[in-house]
Formats: sequence, structure tokens, C-alpha cells
Amino acid sequence: MEAENMVHSDSMSPASPSESVRSSSGGELKTSLTEGSARRSQQTLTIRLGLPEPVKVIVMEDRDAILPCSLGSGENIESRLFDWRKDYQKDGSKNVFMYDGKKQDLLRQSEQFRGRVSHFPDELKNGNASIKITETKLADGGNYTCIFPHLQPERKFNIELVVGAAPKPYVTIIKSDHGVLLQCEVLGVSPKPQLQWQDSDGNLVPAKDPQEEKRGGGYDIILQAAVTKTDTYRCVVTQKEIHHQTQAEIYVPPIDIMVNGGDFSRPTPQLGVKVCVGSVQRGGGRFGCWS
Repeated sequence: MEAENMVHSDSMSPASPSESVRSSSGGELKTSLTEGSARRSQQTLTIRLGLPEPVKVIVMEDRDAILPCSLGSGENIESRLFDWRKDYQKDGSKNVFMYDGKKQDLLRQSEQFRGRVSHFPDELKNGNASIKITETKLADGGNYTCIFPHLQPERKFNIELVVGAAPKPYVTIIKSDHGVLLQCEVLGVSPKPQLQWQDSDGNLVPAKDPQEEKRGGGYDIILQAAVTKTDTYRCVVTQKEIHHQTQAEIYVPPIDIMVNGGDFSRPTPQLGVKVCVGSVQRGGGRFGCWS
């Protein structure tokens, strides 16, 4: 495989495709879908036909996601049947969307997707069976299949939807007998991130094993680290799968003052907390911070 089949989906309003599906040499199919309202965004989907690996679509929670599916031949599918399903552990699959020649068949649609899934009628003549899921939830994440059951041979496309949630970490200081304990807590995060404590020079601070609990479609994670010197420390939360990184900073005053006295029941001017949010890209990243 030349590269991972990945699509970043960031559509935010009802889509009206402005460019048809077109196939190119080497079995590669590209689809451009452009939003038609004032809140416009464009998404380019690349599918390498014939590969067993699914196309991966990444979207943040509560955003709209476009799941790509096309025959690639430009064949008119207005009179064809295509069926979208989501893998589900309990009963094998969930009915997401079915189109049966000129009309949608929503009678068997899973309650999870009712009223949130649509297709692109103007694109059917170009062989495009893509769908849009609005206001995605963590539970929408998983593996989807687009099937043309009446074609010979049957055509099937696999899509993996990753729904990301990246809440800000909450950092606190806990007083201990021999110093202080830094605690970083992030709730409802998905996909599962890596948490690290760092000092002001960017050096890793040894930490305890993280406390993790899976809740719904996300994770609650707590990471603690003992420190013995004054410095500004930061908790860095990295989600490589969605190329996202968040960090929060906290200042630790002189340890002797904190151990011998100090009220940790509420924030004080000494305990300055700064939150930084940004994206991780190859070769670096960008962050914005506020106190």
C-alpha cells in the first residue's frame, strides 16, 4: 500500500456537490464536494480502488462526515440499489441508508441514524453513492460498508469512520508528604490519547501508570506525576490518529512553602493555569494559549 487511505472530513452545513466524480489512471478516484451555504468548506476524497484496506474518514464530534462510495466508472446509478451498513458487535450490522432506484428505503434504518443520513441525488448520474452523516457522535465511529448487491460481481467498499473528541485537560496540584503531585485529567476523549507531563524545558517528567476508564465511546484518563522542584509544568495530550494535541500548564511554587503550608482547596494566584490547543502536523505544529 502506497499510503494510508485517509480523509479529513470537516463539512459543517448541508452539502451540495458542485463537482462530479471523476476517475483517473491507476485506479484512483477523486471526489470534490463543496458546501453550498455561507459556511463553506471543501472536501476532496481519494479512493484507491481494489485495495482491501478501508478508506479512513476523520471528523470531530458534532461535525458532519461524508463517507465516500463510488463505482469509479462514471456509470449512472439512479436506478441501482446500494446499501450502507455499519458493523455492530451485538447483531452483526446496523442499517444506515438504502437507496432502491429513484427512492430512499428508510423503513429498516437504525434509530441511531434516523434523520441524520442523506445522499447526493445530483451525483447519482456520475456513479457517486456517498452519504453524509450530520452531527456525528462518538457512537457513530466504526466500520461502514457500501454495497451494490445486484451487480455482477457484487461491489463492496469499506470505510472506517473515526469520530474525535478532544476536550481540554484539567490540571491540579495535590500536596504530598515529600513534595507535590501533579494531576492531569481528561474526560470523554476519543480516540484514546497519550498523556505526558513535561517540565518547562520540554523534558519528560516520570509519571505513574495512567488511570483509564472507558465510558461510552470515549475515555476518562488521569495521569499523576510527583515533582520536587519549582517550575512550570505542562500536561500534553496527543491524539496521533486525528493529528490533534492539547496541553495545559500549571506553575509549582517553591516546594518547601507548599509542603509546610498553602491552601490547595481552591485555586490561588500562585497556581497559574494555562491551556494551549493546537494541531500536530509533520514538521511541527501550531498552538494558541490562554490563561
